[in-house]
Amino acid sequence: MRPGDLVLFSALVPSKGSEKIISVQQNGGFDAESARWHHSALYLGDGEILEARPFGGVIISSLYDHVLENRLLFRRDVNRSVDEQWNICVQGMKEYGKSYSFWTVPLIYFHSKRGFWNRIPGQAARIEMRRSRICSQLYYFAYTAATHNLLVKRPLSAIMPADLRHTTVLNNVNVRWKKIVST
Repeated sequence: MRPGDLVLFSALVPSKGSEKIISVQQNGGFDAESARWHHSALYLGDGEILEARPFGGVIISSLYDHVLENRLLFRRDVNRSVDEQWNICVQGMKEYGKSYSFWTVPLIYFHSKRGFWNRIPGQAARIEMRRSRICSQLYYFAYTAATHNLLVKRPLSAIMPADLRHTTVLNNVNVRWKKIVST
């Protein structure tokens, strides 16, 4: 893993909130493999992640707090240098301490009913979502600010974790975990 990597989460036993996100992503047109990823974070290094949580806002937490309850998927743009990866972290950290964007939830639900690919394009929607702080948009905007490239190339209103799994700009990173055995 490298600082600037994306971390996606799929709960082994999803909470009601996670089930809703998965359902909204499937209703929006994502395949089951992409839709199962319901949370995302920015890997900062040394086991720390930057994430947006509904109750807590944008915080730094330990990746290891999530290991036992989730499948984890790490993704990276292999065309980015180490400096660019660090810049993704810097851009993400600009949001540290800010509150979660609850107002985004109804907007995401509305767009899922129409299908995420059938959005009404418009500058006003893009500007409004630029201020949004939900987990997937935290990573999306940090990546975009650092690289000046888009991860999703379609009209935007809300970036979902499934968008980050579905994009071909990022590649899956094979992570070798050590097995922990209790004695």
